[in-house]
Amino acid sequence: MAEIPLRSVDPLIQKWKWALWGIGGIIAVGLLLGPRIAQPLSYHQFADQRTFLGIPHFFDVVSNLGFLLVGVWGAVYVMKASAGADVLNREERWPYFFFFLGVLGIVCQWPWGSWGY
Repeated sequence: MAEIPLRSVDPLIQKWKWALWGIGGIIAVGLLLGPRIAQPLSYHQFADQRTFLGIPHFFDVVSNLGFLLVGVWGAVYVMKASAGADVLNREERWPYFFFFLGVLGIVCQWPWGSWGY
């Protein structure tokens, strides 16, 4: 396989990239050091209030099963060498893997989402 020569990156693009990272960093520090954003107690009134099979807010919890299925399927698919080799090369796998890991992270909010309010 022939190697693709790397081309030089435009200095203007480099400056914009650093500017965006800088602005993002300033915003992140501001959010960490700023006051806490209060949330009204009535915020969760839209949630399903029914208990089923001993699980409060049952249908809100069950609706997260889709995230579990997609997250597990995507992470396994991306990391399997036989399935991912056709579509992704080694460098492309990791961003997709962390995306599906983030989808799985949504599932981790179940305890707080169902029993916390």
